[in-house]
Amino acid sequence: MPTTSTGPTLTFPQESNLDGNINVGVKSTLPPLIFLKEDKPIRVVIRNLHPSTSTELIKTELELGLFEVRQVTSVLHKIDKHPLPLFFVDLEPTIQSYDIYKLKSLIHTKIKVEEPYKLKTISQCINCQDYGHTKSYCGYPARCVRCGALHSSSACPNPRDPTPKCALCPGDHPSNYKGCSVYKELQLRNKPKMSGPLLGNLTHKKNVQVSQPVVTPLAYSSDSSQTYAQATSGTHPNNIIPPPVSDINKFLNKFKLLINPLIALLTQFISKLLEKKQCLLSQATPFLSFYSTQTVSKIIQTNSN
Repeated sequence: MPTTSTGPTLTFPQESNLDGNINVGVKSTLPPLIFLKEDKPIRVVIRNLHPSTSTELIKTELELGLFEVRQVTSVLHKIDKHPLPLFFVDLEPTIQSYDIYKLKSLIHTKIKVEEPYKLKTISQCINCQDYGHTKSYCGYPARCVRCGALHSSSACPNPRDPTPKCALCPGDHPSNYKGCSVYKELQLRNKPKMSGPLLGNLTHKKNVQVSQPVVTPLAYSSDSSQTYAQATSGTHPNNIIPPPVSDINKFLNKFKLLINPLIALLTQFISKLLEKKQCLLSQATPFLSFYSTQTVSKIIQTNSN
């Protein structure tokens, strides 16, 4: 094993074809780096702080609140990359760190502390292009996202014009292509499947709905000869089902009993008013005709003069 001044250097084995080219998709036998869950930081999101707030100032203020802060990161917009009023805060995995969710204000600003949004997509390592981990927890050799060879994507010597080659499958596409057969297969594996008991319950409900007979309403019979067993079981003698009496019908019947006398009184009152009107008109007709005659005669005299 070759060594340097700082320690031994690891050499990853490479498999080659007969032509001497490196096989695509060959990994090193070195296992990936394993980080204990207890060592992972507790990441939270702080909302409503102004985007221009310094990350060092946020870290200092949190440390004054007895929080052990590893890192504070400003969140940028996905497209135009301008800063957003969001900040990622990585805390040491201690019991005290969970008290940050109780924090309501910071730097004289009302804030809201939340858990980060969990993406539904499968995480992909940008170092080895494999799924299920990220670059920070990767122990495999680097592979190019464009040509699939055993070198980093930034150090790829090939031009961008040739057809890309996937590092995970024989397809002619980049390794981060979401239409890759490997990615689709992993998505199908992670898709939640309906459990057996739940499927059984749904099937049972469907069978029950199909097996229930359709009851057609028949004419109601006034025969009251009903046994106690028939009354408690909800059946009716002679297989006749009485129609259900709704609360609306009861309400309408009571309303009619109340409103009918009022309508009769109102009709009588209106008829009496009409009779009085006719009487007044009959009494006033002679006076109106007399005054109208006098007025017409005066107008004729005025015009003749």
